[in-house]
Amino acid sequence: MAVSLPKSSVEFSDPAYWKKFFAIHRSPFEWYGDYASLGAVLEKYLKPADDILQVGCGNSRLASELHDVGYRRILSIDTNAAVIAEQTNRNRERPALKFEVKSATETGLDPESINVVLDKGTLDALLPPGDESAVELVEHMFDEMARVLASSGRYIVVTLAQEHIVRAWIKHFLPTNQYILRIHKIDNTASGFPMPVFILVATKMKMRMPMPMPMEFCRAGQEKAVRLADANGVLESINGEQYLSRFVHLCGKFIVDDPAVAEAKSYAVFIVPIGRDGDWLFATEKGRRSLRVQCEKDRLAIVTLFRESSYASLDEIKDELTSFTIRLNPVKDTKGVPKRYDFVSLGEHDVKKTIATGESAMNGRWSVEDVLIRDKEYRRLKKGKKAISFDTLACEHHEVMLLSFALLEACPLVRPDEVPLKVAVLGLGGGLLAGFLVKNLAKARVTGVELDPAVVKIANDHFAFPSADPRMDVRVMDALDYLRETAEGDESLKQDVIMVDLASSMTEEGLSCPPPVFLGEQALEWMRGALTENGVLALNLVTRDEDVSKAAKEKVGRHFASLAVVSSEEDVNEVLIAARSEAKTPFDTKKLMASLDRSRPWIKKCVENIDKLAML
Repeated sequence: MAVSLPKSSVEFSDPAYWKKFFAIHRSPFEWYGDYASLGAVLEKYLKPADDILQVGCGNSRLASELHDVGYRRILSIDTNAAVIAEQTNRNRERPALKFEVKSATETGLDPESINVVLDKGTLDALLPPGDESAVELVEHMFDEMARVLASSGRYIVVTLAQEHIVRAWIKHFLPTNQYILRIHKIDNTASGFPMPVFILVATKMKMRMPMPMPMEFCRAGQEKAVRLADANGVLESINGEQYLSRFVHLCGKFIVDDPAVAEAKSYAVFIVPIGRDGDWLFATEKGRRSLRVQCEKDRLAIVTLFRESSYASLDEIKDELTSFTIRLNPVKDTKGVPKRYDFVSLGEHDVKKTIATGESAMNGRWSVEDVLIRDKEYRRLKKGKKAISFDTLACEHHEVMLLSFALLEACPLVRPDEVPLKVAVLGLGGGLLAGFLVKNLAKARVTGVELDPAVVKIANDHFAFPSADPRMDVRVMDALDYLRETAEGDESLKQDVIMVDLASSMTEEGLSCPPPVFLGEQALEWMRGALTENGVLALNLVTRDEDVSKAAKEKVGRHFASLAVVSSEEDVNEVLIAARSEAKTPFDTKKLMASLDRSRPWIKKCVENIDKLAML
């Protein structure tokens, strides 16, 4: 389910927004954080010997997590008998934990018998925005918490801190002159939920003071608290953190520092136009380092905007960015105030036109976009740039994969219209690579293998994919099954070249491409077996881990007679080119160049790249 985010800072204070929010998201514990997120703050207020009451425990694992790090005296209550039975059963091996069916408004506990009250989302659930009938119930709960809380006890509330929640909390406890109120902003990494989580702490003094106690605000990761004068100051601080979290979630940011400079003297913010985030200059480490040098700044903050946002002008974007980017400014005056800094852009803020959007059961949401870059139009699917024309290849690693043809005995780079060739492309995407091969190699028969039928439909509908060409064969199936069937089948199924361009999200193994299973011993053996006797494998390898890259090359090398690698200028792409039989090297580049059809720039580019091949 998609998370509904406020479109502006004003909505954080709008009861209508929060009413809609809680109508959509009914299970609070999914995003309020676990002990890994909350523990650093909770440990400031908890002692192992404390008697702890958790109110409205629901299905939260917080009590279990606290028990496992040494806090044993915990009573968890909830009005839902089924939830209590579930918690009791789940914690059979934690006999010190107690779970009882009780109301937070009437616990039946002795006065001042509890050192810490924990509330993780219960206050938010009991007091939805705009529900005046719930105010009295919450007041009763506050009174009960004050009654059972011992002197120096702490009432701790984990909350999303909507304005009406914070005002109700302050209104009840501040006028008593008996509570120190402190608010902590939490970096919640438990669920990837973009809304910030806060912890409200009311510490009970032994007696009432003659004047109101202080209120303090602590930002995530900061030890020093900021003292605030009134409720408006508290809400302003909370609202700022909420809006900052929203902005950081919707935008991507990269900080590039000059490694040769000990103390930055210049700083700027580069705004990447919507639709250009996949460009090499912005999407790769090498590109971003180059951009910083071009901007002549010691620190460059590169900001990519949320793709679904709409902005009227660059000035509007700058206004939204300022409160966030000023915090990244290392250049300050003698009083520690950040100095003025520049916003840099290309003079355009949105260069994309969305052609179609949808959702695949396998790959989630997708979009097809037309992008105008330097007067040249491109079409792309998801990420990565795909040219509309089949005359050229827009992805550099696709150009590099064509070097596999140089290792064939009958080289199609010399006679592209005459050499019979069978090529399999594993991972169809928009179909640009497979379509390019069909158009530019007259005797080539191309097999495109794609697991997701929605991707094939997108290629046909939006990328002019030549699926009707008799030399194009599309297989909707698992690429592993295709490799196994081809390897175990007769010679007529074998391929002269297999190009593996299969992407996945970053895995625990540190691979983005291909999925780790395709570097397993069985998969590599099938790849070798699926090739003709003199066939060649071209595999796109994407990882930022040098050890993972080295291990991948070693695995491929064990299955093939020859292995070469080309490191792409796209930063993290490496193309492995492996020949089933011993490759003849070095290549006679001059001889190849002399035999080229000069009317085909892609062949010239390919042969020029041969010098990049590094045999392993």
